[in-house]
Amino acid sequence: MHPRVSVNPASFPADITLDELIDSYVRAGAHSVGYRRAMIADEGVEETLAQIAAANLRPVYLIQREFFRLATPAAWEADRATVRETVDWAKRLGASIYGTTGAGAAAGLTWEQSRDAFVEAASPAGAYAKEQGVALMIENSSHMFADYHFTHTLRDAIDVSHAAGFGVCVDFHSAWVDRGLQAEIARAGSTIGLVQVCDYTPGDRTMNRGIPGTGVMPLERLFAWVLETGYEGFFDLELWGDSGMDDVEAVKRGADAVGTILDRLGV
Repeated sequence: MHPRVSVNPASFPADITLDELIDSYVRAGAHSVGYRRAMIADEGVEETLAQIAAANLRPVYLIQREFFRLATPAAWEADRATVRETVDWAKRLGASIYGTTGAGAAAGLTWEQSRDAFVEAASPAGAYAKEQGVALMIENSSHMFADYHFTHTLRDAIDVSHAAGFGVCVDFHSAWVDRGLQAEIARAGSTIGLVQVCDYTPGDRTMNRGIPGTGVMPLERLFAWVLETGYEGFFDLELWGDSGMDDVEAVKRGADAVGTILDRLGV
């Protein structure tokens, strides 16, 4: 697998155990990977962190599904404590963290209210992460996830991330169709901490994240725009669906396609 390709746990079943996930990563030929915060919390913090550290895999990031309950200010301090805990785990592993903001529109807030709430709730957590040397990022994602997120374009993700002192996770699943995408990638610049890749097949009306190289996303152009910013991080395979294909095989095929593109770009 190309040294700049990482593999996301979302590429495998949601109910997978840590043992099964590590085995799947190894069988796929991965070397750099991510883990869900929820898995660490559910399976036992010390045991899980020790197992992750001992695996012959680089833990690139942890995923925190929702950072804050934005419509409930009384919960923010508890949410900050949870983020700080995730930061402490990430620091031990040498990993970064990306996640989603928390519900905005689905919780009855306007977009502007959601932004203001996130900045107020998240800024102290962002400051703590910086003190600990851990990168915190929020991603853009489809409005289909409005029940726990509100930045659905890359432009919005950049605006909110920068206002809160966070970095940016660029997810091409939704961003590839954004207006002014090249300019937005350039604006994100050095704050890009992770780039997530998949593909899109015309006619697909599901949330399937296709295997790179099987659809119509202009991946080479998109990667080139990212690399023009000086980005030195990972291109993260976040796949699901795969039209019934075995997940390990899907990751292998996707990694080969992404690696071929990166080779052509001289990476």
